[in-house]
Amino acid sequence: SEVTFVCILKACGALKAIDKGQEIHARILMEGLLDKNDLVCTALIDMYAKCGAFSKAQGVLEKLTCPHVSSWNALISGFVDHGSYEEALWLSKYMQSEGIPPDDVTFVSILKACGSIRALDQGRLVHKQVKSFSKLETVMGNALMDMYVRCGNMKDAHEVFNELATHDSASFDIMISGYSHNKQAHLVLELLLYMD
Repeated sequence: SEVTFVCILKACGALKAIDKGQEIHARILMEGLLDKNDLVCTALIDMYAKCGAFSKAQGVLEKLTCPHVSSWNALISGFVDHGSYEEALWLSKYMQSEGIPPDDVTFVSILKACGSIRALDQGRLVHKQVKSFSKLETVMGNALMDMYVRCGNMKDAHEVFNELATHDSASFDIMISGYSHNKQAHLVLELLLYMD
């Protein structure tokens, strides 16, 4: 069944078992599932991306008549996880040029890419998009803060922190590591007191 294919593909990706993944790909094609089930397509792209087989992952995406945002996200996050940040950023722009709007998963991946290569201007553009697309929840706020901290911009990171209605332990960890890295011990203490 489709759920079985998804589970096996996830396992193949986790184990980097590309040969088994390709066997499953052939079965999916035989059963004509590639354009019928977004979950199967996304799992297939994700499996190839996790195995570092990006040309195969892109090949699957290109064959889809109506690729869903989740299929694009699987490839974008795969690039990010393998440190191919420029490719991830390019792909997210290409996806949008194809008329597919990003979702929260896309934003989190591209913010990680921006932070990793210290692309502050690009990160700020993403921040503007986030504001126009969605309400600022904790996970998105953390991704924005992390991007600003990695880019050495504690002022904007602090502004995002203040905008969040709720903070989790990751929110505090991001800010504390940023202030520590910038040798702002008094602000670390302030945050620790705020946590109590």
